[in-house]
Amino acid sequence: MTPLIEFVGVLLHGFDFIALALTVGGVTAALAVLQPWRPLTIMGQIALRSSVIWIAVGGGVLVAIQALRLGLQFLLLTDELREWPVIQFLETGFAQAGIIRVMAALGLTIVSWLWLMRRPTSLAAWIVLALCASGMVVAGAWSVHGASRIDDRIPLMIITVLHQAAAIIWVGGVFHLLVLWRLLWGNLEISYLWPRWLARFSLLALGSVILLVTAGAYLAIAYVGSWQGLVGTGYGVMVIAKTILLALALVLAARNFSQVRQWRKHHQAKGVLEKVPLFLGVESWVLGVVLLLAATLTSLPPAVDTPNQQQASFSEVIGHFMPRMPHLIPPSREEYSAAASSVFDNYAVPVAAERAQSNFNHNFSGVIVLVMALLALVDRSKYFTWARHWPLLFLGLAVFLFLFAASTVWPLGPESFWSTLQVPVVLQHRLLTVLVIALGLFEWRVRIGKIADPRALLVFPWLCLVGGALLLTHSHTVFALKSEFLIEAHHAALGILAVIMGVGRWLELRLAPIGGYWAGWVWRLPFVLVGLLLLFYFEPPISAGVERWN
Repeated sequence: MTPLIEFVGVLLHGFDFIALALTVGGVTAALAVLQPWRPLTIMGQIALRSSVIWIAVGGGVLVAIQALRLGLQFLLLTDELREWPVIQFLETGFAQAGIIRVMAALGLTIVSWLWLMRRPTSLAAWIVLALCASGMVVAGAWSVHGASRIDDRIPLMIITVLHQAAAIIWVGGVFHLLVLWRLLWGNLEISYLWPRWLARFSLLALGSVILLVTAGAYLAIAYVGSWQGLVGTGYGVMVIAKTILLALALVLAARNFSQVRQWRKHHQAKGVLEKVPLFLGVESWVLGVVLLLAATLTSLPPAVDTPNQQQASFSEVIGHFMPRMPHLIPPSREEYSAAASSVFDNYAVPVAAERAQSNFNHNFSGVIVLVMALLALVDRSKYFTWARHWPLLFLGLAVFLFLFAASTVWPLGPESFWSTLQVPVVLQHRLLTVLVIALGLFEWRVRIGKIADPRALLVFPWLCLVGGALLLTHSHTVFALKSEFLIEAHHAALGILAVIMGVGRWLELRLAPIGGYWAGWVWRLPFVLVGLLLLFYFEPPISAGVERWN
């Protein structure tokens, strides 16, 4: 049960960041975007009250998430110690920081509901709300990597808090702008209020991004330490993944920033009214994945703490991604059943038969995905109408994943289907199987014209983004760190490509025909790369407790 608690804890930490963005980012947006500095129009007052509601909702969610995180960590401690160490747990920095954050979030929620909902322009109430929001952010300093360091403890804690604050202000501001856009849609004041809100937020976001990148660079140097630590450890590869997705979000944000600059010059609202909301929508999803990835990063040991012998070299990493002959024939069931370890054994070292089965699983999946990707390219021509049925191959992939992703589990193995769901790797594969089925069915119905609802059309890109997030939080055994890193690096690459696919398909559906045409290539080419990565997947052998590379 301990690995499942740890996995759920990582997800809750990610949702914790999202709730923080909704509250702290909402407070900042309300103060710096909606109110500078009054008097408000009628619609401006309605928008301010709407932001207060979402701030209160975020505060309530944050209270619940923090309580769950505290409860799970206490369960984890009792599971390891076989007793109920309440006093010892309450003395930990994590528990104390969590309790402070719960109290601050509870205060923020109460002030929002009972004070600001009645008097949304009360300056005193907003000051109290800002203090509560600041308390929630500062409390996180005692649950970051820097809190456990011996050297430079205080600077690392402060810079981490600044890094997190910049991120949640940016992300939270985007979330609230989307809510305000839906509130304004169809209102006569939209062409007056929306460009001005965007202009104010663009300055706030620019400052947040500068602080985010500057603080992030300092933390990367402190925790990664070297180029080998960056390319050869799990922490390093998550830093790379986070940087790539952050760059993707910045590209989308730069597009919006350009539209705002055009409005400032010419005072024509067409661009900010037609294009910015579309890019804000997909930017918000990418930033949500970045927050989940940040939570994953905090669960990993810094690269500087990973011994050099457990770090992969650059040539080893490149060699792992090089094309090789795929394994398209699985080991015999007798050989595999005799050698395979239980999925409950977190410290089992994969033997040759298990590595062969894993290689077959990934390589055969790569064949299916590559065929789908090529058919999706053919479908662009419009001359081969039969190619539009390519999403149905997702159903075949789902069946394959269900049978072989955990081969020791029912129906091919003796282990129970339900009891093994408490194993994070098994649970993640089952969730991915469900996502694959949904991907296939929804996109097929879109391709044959059975779905026309604009919101339903976005199911495919949304599921790509969710699937990418799952891959980026993928868990494996903690025994053989170097081989585990290569598996994590492979899944991180797949997760990044899945997110890019989601962004490309989203923009293809939302943009005008010309922009949508180019966006169509943005998701199809990564689709091909996903197939190739799976086709050439390879697990390195482990010998005598020392990892070797071939």
